[in-house]
Amino acid sequence: MLLLRLTPEALRDPLSVATPLGGSSVLDQICRKCVVSLDDIQFRADLIVLVMSEFDIILGMDWLESYHVSIECFDKTVCVRLPGQPEFVIATS
Repeated sequence: MLLLRLTPEALRDPLSVATPLGGSSVLDQICRKCVVSLDDIQFRADLIVLVMSEFDIILGMDWLESYHVSIECFDKTVCVRLPGQPEFVIATS
């Protein structure tokens, strides 16, 4: 978090998360109002600190809903529909 210059604060209600290997982790820190960029568009997100090496960030359903995101698995696209702006589509090959 030092590299990103994020300042975590205590999470009011810590979360207990099950891990794929059968263990669990208690998540008790959050970085509020972080900038998340998709191409040239910037969004804000409150990020709960989770120590892992496989992912950079996991965006939850509340965040996806707030930005009107839909994920089309068959087409392998992610669509962001912001009010008053053209639809923003990310596609994988």
